[in-house]
Amino acid sequence: MGRRVSPGVEMADIFMSYVQEDSAVAEEIALGLERVGFTTWYYERDSEPVTPWLTQVAKAIEQAGAVVLLISRNSLDSKQVTSEIDWARSKGRPFAPVLLGVTHEEMEERQVHWAFALGAIVAIAVPEDGLTEQFFSKLARGLENVGVGRGKAARPAADDLDERLAAVRLMLNDPERRATAEEALRKILADYPESGRAYRFLGEFYNRSFRPRDALGAFEKAAELEPGSALTQWELGLAYRREGRTEDAVRTLQRSLDIGLDPGREGHAKTLVAMLQGSA
Repeated sequence: MGRRVSPGVEMADIFMSYVQEDSAVAEEIALGLERVGFTTWYYERDSEPVTPWLTQVAKAIEQAGAVVLLISRNSLDSKQVTSEIDWARSKGRPFAPVLLGVTHEEMEERQVHWAFALGAIVAIAVPEDGLTEQFFSKLARGLENVGVGRGKAARPAADDLDERLAAVRLMLNDPERRATAEEALRKILADYPESGRAYRFLGEFYNRSFRPRDALGAFEKAAELEPGSALTQWELGLAYRREGRTEDAVRTLQRSLDIGLDPGREGHAKTLVAMLQGSA
């Protein structure tokens, strides 16, 4: 399978709308849709260096055929997701709502605005036993029913690196499987030694393993390989802060803001910069 090349805001069949806390599930859904022939756009993989988050998301939604909206207890309070819904609705993009651990009634009760935007659209729930072949078949039929064709952008499906990093993300979010994550990441880095994303994942692993010095080294390597990535600068800034390197933390967090963080991290970054500058 051919390697993907920095798709950025190229046209895709599906725009994935979700919050940071649900990124592992969103990525698994996106890659599952790509396996059955759709092309997708999601932030962790497809955001471009330097270009502001809002510009990228607005263009990605405009060029998508539909929006897969991942509804969870995490996302129901998200202003970021609400903005994406409003923009998609203003552009006439159909929605495919996916329920993750919540009911349709709970969504209607907590987010009247969303319920109005979605109208009579029937949501599909993530099964308790995980994202099965039947789930993807139903979701694919629903997308086709609203006129979304498969592969209209002629963009290749997820390559080996995407698939392997997605598997690692699931390991990182499952304490029982986390022990195998480092070995998997080492194998990925042996095959993709210039992947900043892989080093960023390694830094995440070290953070969750309470190895802050190792995490800092991994994030510094990731930043060296992808200096224009807001996500990498964000993680590196947090790592500097944990090590007590206040000036480095402020500089790097500010760089992440200048590049363009997603709203979920942007507010936190601004708060941290102000707090660290006040304590310097």
